[in-house]
Amino acid sequence: MSKTTPKTLESWKSLLDAVRETETELPGVAPFRDTLTEAHARALTLKTVRASLEASTGDARHRHREAMAVGKDAAVALRGFVQSVLGTRNEKLLLYDMVPLGRHCNRRRKQAVASRSSAKKVAAK
Repeated sequence: MSKTTPKTLESWKSLLDAVRETETELPGVAPFRDTLTEAHARALTLKTVRASLEASTGDARHRHREAMAVGKDAAVALRGFVQSVLGTRNEKLLLYDMVPLGRHCNRRRKQAVASRSSAKKVAAK
């Protein structure tokens, strides 16, 4: 195909219209006309389908984001409720993928500080 051959649907339509008007002057054009007619119809159908899919994809994306926001709020509320019932220091919170407050957190922090200070002492020697 040359670089000057138009590829747009409108150019195909105008070509088909011109061929239909001068069909008697072009013997043997029918198979080529029929092939282009089918390709044109298919391209128009797929263009419509594509447009509707793009619209539905955007709509689906929007609905998914809304559902995720509602779910996030519900998860925060549920975690808050579980903590209010069990307390913020109860080790059963681990069952709900929540870290209880209390000795365990402080112990880790103290161990980290102690290991840093001992590393500084070793480095100073």
